Amino acid sequence: MKSEWEDFYARLETCISGERPFTLVLRDPLAACFISAATEDFALDKQLRLADFTRDWEEDEEFGLHDMRTDNYAAAQQAQ
Repeated sequence: MKSEWEDFYARLETCISGERPFTLVLRDPLAACFISAATEDFALDKQLRLADFTRDWEEDEEFGLHDMRTDNYAAAQQAQ
């Protein structure tokens, strides 16, 4: 087990030093993170790729979205 961690850290160090190419995938179902482009325009940064995705049922359940009640939400907001 210890040798597996040592191997992992050695490979990680080669990524950090730039010796080994890598891809970092951030899965952010609540859209709470931000990655800045290396250029002024996201479209010009050839190393950055933006991909939209739809949360699955289990993710919505984990965030409590199935239990939310939005009936008459607009009317309740206007009454305040």
